[in-house]
Amino acid sequence: MKRISFIILSVLAFAAVCNAQLLWKISGNGLAKPSYVFGTDHVSPLSILDKIAGFNDAFSSTKQLYGEIDMKDMQGMVQQLMPLMQAPQDSTLDVVLTPAVYNTLDSIIKSTLGVSVSMMKVLKPAAVSTQLEAIIAAQSFSSFDPTKQLDATLQSRAKTAGMDVNGFETVAEQANLLFSASISEQAKELTRTVKDFEKMKGFTRVLSDNYMNQDIDGMFKIMMDPELGSTPAEMDKLIFSRNANWVAKLKTIMPAAPTFIVVGAGHLPGPKGLIALLRAQGFSVTPVK
Repeated sequence: MKRISFIILSVLAFAAVCNAQLLWKISGNGLAKPSYVFGTDHVSPLSILDKIAGFNDAFSSTKQLYGEIDMKDMQGMVQQLMPLMQAPQDSTLDVVLTPAVYNTLDSIIKSTLGVSVSMMKVLKPAAVSTQLEAIIAAQSFSSFDPTKQLDATLQSRAKTAGMDVNGFETVAEQANLLFSASISEQAKELTRTVKDFEKMKGFTRVLSDNYMNQDIDGMFKIMMDPELGSTPAEMDKLIFSRNANWVAKLKTIMPAAPTFIVVGAGHLPGPKGLIALLRAQGFSVTPVK
């Protein structure tokens, strides 16, 4: 599930203050006007916005939006990603997976996508894992609509309002995070996903419920679950190191113009989360009520 937290999603140290809160105000430390950070689940329904007190006022008070990436050209993003998702010719799925895992994966692909795994065997294992996890996450929201994706909708709304829209990372940088591990490591992770597929469906359903309830503490506990959650190395790679990079950029971005920041909810909490890191830089970060 770590990939959904990333293309998607992480608080023990801040459980008391982070619980049931997705929108935070950033002020002080020389900022002329406040900025805001909103934690998103990349496949959640737009109805989550109706549950967030002060969202519209906070959004309309800012002059620019920063997301994980600029999603202005979705078709172009797919075209950039496809070559990076291709497996080497000697490392197709039928080669790097055991026959038993390959056959089980075939059954899963047929039941979720309606096609044979042979149609996807040229993809890197991480690309297949990502697709499976995205499908599980989308199915966990009863009202999910792929034409109304939360991050893209907010970026479109910002542009309509005349706000500048930018991304912290490029598509290539995110693809490198996802698909740069060795094929053998990717195959191990895909094998794990296949073997634990039913457990992951339940795991993701609880994670999605926690998000809709704005329960970041609950999300964090699931993300760190020793059986199905992320390892410390994965958390550092996909969450914490990126948080540090983003905060370094925000120190320049926010003084230039009040900013609405939209990133996966897993990036907000914890001792290495955006809230803690921004506070360590001298900013006041408070929940919007």
